[in-house]
Amino acid sequence: MKKNELSESLDFISLDIETTGLEKEHCEVIEIGAVKYEKGVETGRLSTFLKTTKPLPDFIKQLTHITDEQTEKGMFPKDAFVELQRFVGSQVLLCHNAEFDLPFLAYHFEKYDLFPMSNLYWDTLEIARIYQSFLTNHKLSTVAAFFQLENEEAHRAINDAEITAKILIRELQFIEEYIPVPVNYQLSQIAHLAMMPSALSFFLDKVVEFQRTNALLKKKTSLWKIDNQHLISHTVSDAKPLEINDIFKQDGFLGKQFPNYEFRPGQLEMAEAVKDSFQKDEYLLVEAGTGIGKSFAYLIPAIQVAIEKKEKVVISTNTKNLQEQLMGKDLPSICRILPLPFKALLLKGRDNYLCEKRWQEIMFDFGKILNRQELEGLLYLVTWREFSQTGDISENGAFDRSRYSTLWKKLLADRYFCPGKKCASYGHCHLMELRQEQESANLLIVNHSLLLTDILNENTTLGKYRYLIVDEAHNLPQIASRHLGINLSYGDFSSFFSLLSHSGKNQQSGLIPSIHQAAEKSMLPPNKITLVIKLCELITNRLSEGRDMMLELFQYATAIVKDQGTYGKHRIKKMDDYPHLTDLFTKALEYWNELDKEVAHLHLQMSEFNVNQFPDYDSHLANLEGIRNRLTEFENELQKLIEPDMVNFAYWLENTGFTESAYPTASFNYAPLEVNELLAKSLYSVVDSIVFTSATIAIRGVFKYFVQQMGLNLMETKIVRERVVLSPFVFERQSALLIAGFLPEPNDHFFPAQSISVLRDVLEASNVGSMVLFTSYKDLNFVYDSLEKELFEKDIPLLAQGKGASRSAILNQFRDHGKGVLLGTSSFWEGIDVQGESLSLLIIYKLPFQVPSEPIVEAYIEKIEKDGKNSFMNYILPNALLKLRQGFGRLIRSKTDRGIVLIMDNRVVTKQYGKYFKEVLPTKCHEMKNILELENAVAKFFRKM
Repeated sequence: MKKNELSESLDFISLDIETTGLEKEHCEVIEIGAVKYEKGVETGRLSTFLKTTKPLPDFIKQLTHITDEQTEKGMFPKDAFVELQRFVGSQVLLCHNAEFDLPFLAYHFEKYDLFPMSNLYWDTLEIARIYQSFLTNHKLSTVAAFFQLENEEAHRAINDAEITAKILIRELQFIEEYIPVPVNYQLSQIAHLAMMPSALSFFLDKVVEFQRTNALLKKKTSLWKIDNQHLISHTVSDAKPLEINDIFKQDGFLGKQFPNYEFRPGQLEMAEAVKDSFQKDEYLLVEAGTGIGKSFAYLIPAIQVAIEKKEKVVISTNTKNLQEQLMGKDLPSICRILPLPFKALLLKGRDNYLCEKRWQEIMFDFGKILNRQELEGLLYLVTWREFSQTGDISENGAFDRSRYSTLWKKLLADRYFCPGKKCASYGHCHLMELRQEQESANLLIVNHSLLLTDILNENTTLGKYRYLIVDEAHNLPQIASRHLGINLSYGDFSSFFSLLSHSGKNQQSGLIPSIHQAAEKSMLPPNKITLVIKLCELITNRLSEGRDMMLELFQYATAIVKDQGTYGKHRIKKMDDYPHLTDLFTKALEYWNELDKEVAHLHLQMSEFNVNQFPDYDSHLANLEGIRNRLTEFENELQKLIEPDMVNFAYWLENTGFTESAYPTASFNYAPLEVNELLAKSLYSVVDSIVFTSATIAIRGVFKYFVQQMGLNLMETKIVRERVVLSPFVFERQSALLIAGFLPEPNDHFFPAQSISVLRDVLEASNVGSMVLFTSYKDLNFVYDSLEKELFEKDIPLLAQGKGASRSAILNQFRDHGKGVLLGTSSFWEGIDVQGESLSLLIIYKLPFQVPSEPIVEAYIEKIEKDGKNSFMNYILPNALLKLRQGFGRLIRSKTDRGIVLIMDNRVVTKQYGKYFKEVLPTKCHEMKNILELENAVAKFFRKM
């Protein structure tokens, strides 16, 4: 190892434990591993199993591969803990996720009457979050992979302890190479003020001390940058026009570029239809079956039209996964194979981007402006800001926007407080850089939320555009309903108050105190200075009153949800039922009106000043304008909530599920039941041509339901064409659709037990990669608990949504194993692409009907019934049909895939409406009369594979 390396300056003991579970009060330590490092070199290790009072849980055996025989031969716990204390001594401890390991050990030390270890400790989880914030997660395996470290026996204490130590050494080398002294010094200051439980500040002090001592011996720190995945700029020296047919046909351009290219007539058909609709300024609805390759079918004509007409094309998606596919896979492929010069830009809403001006203001005096929790969050932003080329917080896998929401609201690029070109940080503003790139971009990739926000704000973000492609269009009606409404939480108001004025250590900060301070330094006449100061003090005092008032309002709302709500939600049907809520709203509106008058008075007085007499005059005046605009928006929203339209809107309270300190957790929600007229007025009237596409927007080949939901039938002058492009897959040959008709109905009290019996038998008969889709976590958890033990005994991994691992981690493990069982709810019904044998059996536990008690569903049902229509046939059933088609689409993802879809809900064959479910699925339905027939059908199908 080279001399003068940072790793040589630190001594520590890396520690890891394995346990029988997560709850220290009820679980036991089964293995201890510790590795001692001195001056960057391993000098000793401790590894031992511990005896347990009962057999190990199956899932722990599966996770760790530790056996009952190994623990039976282990040390008695007290002896092992004493040995650990002897080995550790007074050295600094190192853990990965010390918040789990050390409290667990401390509890068991106390249990055996041992003195607790009071050692200082470092946490590589915490350190990686600070320096590798760009990783999607910071699990031990993920961080190890980043540093190219292999851990062949993960979840074994000694191995994990060794990897943790190696991670720290690599981390120190990373810091030396990429993190300059000023950044580490800043981190050290923040860590001291945040008073982290770990010895992070001590670690950072050591880093800074070493860097300063060795500054003359080191080369200049390299510049690390996160890859900019928001921009694709493709230049072509010999660009030439190409016809759609020349690109997609059997021996066309794509066929010549891809060795294994398969000509898909549907892809050519869709591409020609997209190009034609843009050229004729028409609207197009395209249902593109699985395997069509629809992204290429709309991207290539979109690029062509953008070039030919010198117009940008906006492409909107629902999921982040599809955005990543377009920007990370599809568009780069087009760059490689087609001589088409273009620029594509990924755009998000302003609240995703860091404001450099607000960052500088916070960092100037963060110790006085931020509380301890906000300082903790700030630690995970410092190096990310240095590395980022976009300022998009979604790059940051370490920063939890829910946990640190108040901090992020102080830092995001708020449209009300953006001075634009007048900003002192304009030259370093990521948002302004995006805006400049946007002017010359051919394609703008956005999500549905930004598209809808832009509609409400009259195209202030995307600018005017004539051509739009909406992919995953089946999600747009539901998203539009939620997004075009109101969602207000206490955090929205608390952050606003803190922005205006915040009491720190012996000092106030914020927009209003800064005007106060500027007035004292100004060259204004004394009477004007006195007036400004008086108005600032009046507003500041008024803010304290507002905090208390809004806190009372949201505390009362939280109490309503707690006492009367179901699953964290409570619908408000009549305001007369909540007189105290009405009183609180009335007082709030009066308050906001008075505050607005006072801010308006200050703004009026300042607007008459000479710009040269008042420091930062333009900035202060712009901030007051922003405050007034935000006040107006709050007033308008509160007015709608106190006088709601209960006929056309759903109104409910919802528990956010996350509490920050003493914050009340309820939010007010107000959403339109129908968005057809709003879209017709605000979108269709200004966009010449729109392509709506999805694998599921038609029902039995008819688009009527989607057309009515979206208000496309309200257009009088536009031509709307419809096209169903069939999948190239032969579902009758590649798949079988089976219905467990012998089971009782899902609401029958015998269904749960019998469904488990069927699942057990079918999984055994198939022995293939299987996914079970649920409509509720209640059912998922029941099945998981029922099957966990026996699947473990058969060495079959049982993976489940909500059981610790992330969605992507579950999917990766499922793909890799090949014969696992995955249990998923709503988000697994679509957007999941598992090709090959890893997914050969898809089980639909219950038909995906919406929950009728969901506030917005319940309100819409009432509206439909009042209009004299059948809510089931006109709303509940069509949504369930589309959802089932999405679920079915998870199975066959390529021409070589084969598998079975099993629907365990017998209503498909017992109810009159069941015929519609049969008709919308792409293969013939076979009803199974008994479990033996089902087992035989499953076994026979997979024997042929």
